[in-house]
Amino acid sequence: MFPIVPIHQLNKPPTEYTTLCDITCDSDGVVTKFVDLHDVKQVLELHPLTPGEPYYIAFMLVGAYQEVMGNNHNLFGSAHEAHIYIDDEGYLIKKVIRGTTVGEAAAGARYERSFLHEGFRRQISQRVKDEELTEAEGAELAQFYESRHDAYTYLSVNGVQNRSRRRTDD
Repeated sequence: MFPIVPIHQLNKPPTEYTTLCDITCDSDGVVTKFVDLHDVKQVLELHPLTPGEPYYIAFMLVGAYQEVMGNNHNLFGSAHEAHIYIDDEGYLIKKVIRGTTVGEAAAGARYERSFLHEGFRRQISQRVKDEELTEAEGAELAQFYESRHDAYTYLSVNGVQNRSRRRTDD
């Protein structure tokens, strides 16, 4: 069990009780135990989500475990990394190292982009032929699929920005 905590809206008490679900092979795809100050809880207390606004959660002390997950296990590739220095004036993001894209992970497993896209388009064409999708839906789905090639393999709300700054607020 790793500590999982909200690192956003720290000036407000959390009011939502949650569990976390994922698409990895670990824990049957769900986290149901959360480290608390004094014991282990069955839920994680978070704040209500506001559409269009980011909300950040930190998974602490993952260290070597994350490195193992980042070595192409499940085709996720490496996670974004940030080198952060904290002092009395706040924090300074010194360096951001971008993680693996979907295309890089697929190429690392020897999948060719054109082969993947052609195969997906064939499946869409069959669904259109079987009237499970309209042509417009098929075109939209194909465009979305192909646009994800350069996307980050892990879920990300707003991505990681490469910048350094001092921050002293909550």
